[in-house]
Amino acid sequence: MDRKLVLPKRSKSWANRRRKRQNNPIPFPELFDGDTERLPDFIVQTGSYMFVDDKVFDTDELKVTFLITRLKGPALKWVIPYIEQDSPLLSDYNGFVAEMKRVFGWEEDDDFPEEEESSSQGL
Repeated sequence: MDRKLVLPKRSKSWANRRRKRQNNPIPFPELFDGDTERLPDFIVQTGSYMFVDDKVFDTDELKVTFLITRLKGPALKWVIPYIEQDSPLLSDYNGFVAEMKRVFGWEEDDDFPEEEESSSQGL
């Protein structure tokens, strides 16, 4: 019996993406363990890394997958139920990051003035 391995279209396209990849000048992001103080740095590191390789990370699903590969410890345990339930957040980068901020306690309002204040002053 002659058996051939048939790869799904996704697998074939992933192989093509890897060939087109160039060297990324941004350092590879460190692992994130759920430490609230490190969350802003983690989001900036991963976002910058993906921005430079925008041809590789061209869908929200790939961006979220990359973030998940950089999780460890409590942060990795946190994401497992989302994976098991095939959560829609796995295909929504902005939603996934917002959920990380909510769960790990990053409140941007303390560091940045609200936009309404700036716009009400005519800026």
